[in-house]
Amino acid sequence: MMITWLMPILAIGGLIFVHELGHFWAARLMGVRVDEFSVGFPPRIFSKKIGHTRYSLGIIFLGGFVKLRGQNLDDEDPTKADNYAAKSKLARLFIIAAGPAINLALAFILMPIAYKIGFPEPTYLSNPPIIEEVLVGSLAEQAGFKSGEQIISVNDEFVGSWREFSDEIAKAKDSPINVKLSSISSAGSFVREIEFSPSPRSTVDGFGLSPLVLPVIGQMISGWPAKQVGFMIGDKILKIDEIDVATLAQLSKEIQKKQGSLANYTLERSVDGSFSIINIKAAAKLDEKAMVWRLGFFTPNTKVTYSWSESINLGVARVINLGRALLTFFNKLFHNQVSKNEVGGPIMIVKAMGEAAEKGFSYFIILTAFISFQLGIFNLLPLPVLDGGHIAFLGYELVAGKQPSVKFRYGIQLVSVVLLLGLMLFITIQDILNF
Repeated sequence: MMITWLMPILAIGGLIFVHELGHFWAARLMGVRVDEFSVGFPPRIFSKKIGHTRYSLGIIFLGGFVKLRGQNLDDEDPTKADNYAAKSKLARLFIIAAGPAINLALAFILMPIAYKIGFPEPTYLSNPPIIEEVLVGSLAEQAGFKSGEQIISVNDEFVGSWREFSDEIAKAKDSPINVKLSSISSAGSFVREIEFSPSPRSTVDGFGLSPLVLPVIGQMISGWPAKQVGFMIGDKILKIDEIDVATLAQLSKEIQKKQGSLANYTLERSVDGSFSIINIKAAAKLDEKAMVWRLGFFTPNTKVTYSWSESINLGVARVINLGRALLTFFNKLFHNQVSKNEVGGPIMIVKAMGEAAEKGFSYFIILTAFISFQLGIFNLLPLPVLDGGHIAFLGYELVAGKQPSVKFRYGIQLVSVVLLLGLMLFITIQDILNF
């Protein structure tokens, strides 16, 4: 538990550190004096001055700053060479943009690393694509898929697993799709073709097919019946009471029929290579979000890894897609189409990162990459207290040929600080309520 809280806090601190390091490095490169480099806001818990720069660690960890000589209204001096105000517009833009830029770059570095490490995914995705059930009213039913058939190819591309089928469906996008299927009956085996358009969603579950999956226990969820009553990883469920269950779909149907009542589960368990049959009594628990009864386990996973070239392509594509999703969110926010429950702050970020860490290190890296990307974009918003506000002032200076007045800059900075603090307070309160 401690690790799942510590890892997110260290990761967020690291993202803030590299952001401020970008400003620090760019300022030093441009010859601007750095008065203080701080990770976290005061009060300070550590401080040491080396040369002209004080290096600090603040107790308010979710933030940081680099104090440049001449960037504040009270120490501007264009006559001194090491003063920020003495530098050209291009040099100042470079210093300001370096922080967000390094966060954006970090997202593109971290995401491919996550793919290279690999992800656990359900083992059934590597199995032959044999259809156990077609969901009523689904896209698959409308397309003409039938239970018991095996998918052979999609648009003349052979598919030997559910993962390959899902990938080929995704590639087709909005183009017409041709699927070959085979089935075996008392009359023999035969192959048929179906064609449909437009393309369904790329995931197997969203498409409406239920793969043939064995009812084998993989990871169990804490606080749910499977773990509480003594199920073990690798157990294969053979019966519920006297009803045989050969597949996961059959198991799920029988569990729903029981409606949470106590039932006897017959299991096949392997210990040191020898198999034994045991019986365990359990009552399924209602998942109130999905409104279905569950024992609380996942089927076994297999770790899937990628080559560096695949990891880079997949990682870059994912960052771009996340960027598009973020822009869509900002558009909805601007048009007041976002619920307050959709907005998360520091507490919910730490909670989400902790959950990702429990799920797997690669998932934690992906979320860290996305937060780094968000941090870069957020800091480019044209608010005077953010990097985007300084860039906006530079734009005004470029057009008008002079800086805004000191009085105007002071006033708008004060208003921005009040608004930003108010927003942070609102988000934190909302976090606490959601948590």
